[in-house]
Amino acid sequence: MSETKGKAWVPAAALTFTVVAWGLNFSMIKVAFDGMADAVPGTNEPGAAALVRWLIMMPLIYATCRLMGLDMKVDREDWPKLLMAGFMASGAYMALFVVGMRTAPAADGAIALATAPILMAILSIITKHDKFHWSLVFGSVIAFAGVGLVVSAGGNGGTGHSTGTLIVFASAFVWALSVIMMKPLLSKYQPIKVMALSLPGAGIALIPLGIVPALQTDWGAVTTSGWVGLAYLILIAGSAAFTTYYVGLSHLGPARTGLIQYLIPGVAFIGAWLIRGDTLGYEQFLGLGIVIIGVALGLRKPKAVAQT
Repeated sequence: MSETKGKAWVPAAALTFTVVAWGLNFSMIKVAFDGMADAVPGTNEPGAAALVRWLIMMPLIYATCRLMGLDMKVDREDWPKLLMAGFMASGAYMALFVVGMRTAPAADGAIALATAPILMAILSIITKHDKFHWSLVFGSVIAFAGVGLVVSAGGNGGTGHSTGTLIVFASAFVWALSVIMMKPLLSKYQPIKVMALSLPGAGIALIPLGIVPALQTDWGAVTTSGWVGLAYLILIAGSAAFTTYYVGLSHLGPARTGLIQYLIPGVAFIGAWLIRGDTLGYEQFLGLGIVIIGVALGLRKPKAVAQT
């Protein structure tokens, strides 16, 4: 596979858009849920939103690949791997993320998800894709302590907020695992092509989660702000941001592209303040700082020992 070439500023611009889109998504998903509250029975907004997002994103991402002139053929033996990757990356991950974000504060959810890079590093060592190093141990302990601080504070909102934050943390683990699973496919096919062809596998998780809520939803009762939030979730944070993420990935590779995870919580903090008027406590700021320090330490490569 030939590497995508282009102007030097393209990956930077693409990933800047991704950081802003994904950072604001932590608040915009709550805007969507608030606007759907009177339209969905019970507390099933996450299931309905996740299913609609998936149904619309599939053709959009596929169409993007076609517009990019990508050949959508893959080897027959890779189809099970693609579907399993889609189940994990776009299905199980998204199901946990939307369920967790229904109660987790925007900033707390962003901090929990920021542990994904170090979880990827741990899983890479377990699966023998990378070598063990002690800095990963120390960094992991520090990063998880930061998340623990935020969870113990309860997001200034009690048990429900803590539970939601823990569910988002679980989604970070699933996302990290899905990336490890995708590595062989990403080395063989263009990243956005892998996403497009893996998306049908997400239905294994999202259809059971969302089919009943989606059918029971009175879509005419969704408020204007609810539709704006849904549109953002599907078009901006979904289709557009994933496309720009994979543009950056194709230029810079997974290690350098993964560094954008550090920037997303900061944008999420600003978004929570501007969009929802959230008041952020010192626990969130301290927890974010601890997580970033831990992840940065954990991802440091050990210096090679000079041979004499």
